[in-house]
Amino acid sequence: MDPLTISVLGMGGLSAALSAALGVADRYLRVDSDPRVEEIVGILPGANCGGCGKPGCRAYAEAVVKGDTTPDKCGPGGIDVAREVAAVMGIEIGEMTRHVAVVHCRAGDGVRRIRAAYQGPTSCRLADLLGGQTECAWGCLGLGECVDACPFDAIHMADGLPVVDPVACTGCGRCVAVCPRDIISIEPLDGEYGIVAVGCRSQDRGPMARKVCDLSCLGCGICNRKSPNSLFIVESFLAVADLARICEHEDEADALRTQCPRGTIVRLYAIERAGSPR
Repeated sequence: MDPLTISVLGMGGLSAALSAALGVADRYLRVDSDPRVEEIVGILPGANCGGCGKPGCRAYAEAVVKGDTTPDKCGPGGIDVAREVAAVMGIEIGEMTRHVAVVHCRAGDGVRRIRAAYQGPTSCRLADLLGGQTECAWGCLGLGECVDACPFDAIHMADGLPVVDPVACTGCGRCVAVCPRDIISIEPLDGEYGIVAVGCRSQDRGPMARKVCDLSCLGCGICNRKSPNSLFIVESFLAVADLARICEHEDEADALRTQCPRGTIVRLYAIERAGSPR
């Protein structure tokens, strides 16, 4: 028998053996998929944003079916999708609190003081790695990487700062993940006054913070001293808002906002109410 024939027969025999082995493995090792996974995948919006804490919609659906997470973690789907997923699982859920992105910096163009002009790819992470371009080492770099990261077109740049559309924002957290200076957070949008937050991340001492930005928090502590319910604390020369307590004392939080000497405490995404200053 010539060598070519031997090779052909050998390859054919090997293929047949492998096919048989795969058939046996499929029969005895196959794990049947729970049909509820496919049903939930069909309900989910398919954004694969990762806001639920899973790498994609299918992974989230599998986690729900396994009981590793709850049906109300899909930000893009909101309460309607959560209720449909819960129905598949044979359970009920209550109301959901919406979460949105909050930008903790107000130093846009005209306020941001430039130390050295950055020239390179439009990447906040790269600019920060190279030392940034702003005198403030904590503020927004203004290159808009968070805009590119948002899969819902919920962020745009205005005057050198990211501006969040609270209607389009789902709280998925992708903008948070790409910001090298941690100036974006995801917060619950709960209460008539929206979100009262500190529009600064600087941990510089007062004199330095004043030198590099006209809108920086000085850590003066007025918001803490004048708050009967301790809605703000000062850590590392920076005021930090206790948002859970603020939701319980909205009138007090709004009054403290107006007393901030630098205008660093801001109110975002609020429902207008007669006599309530913005």
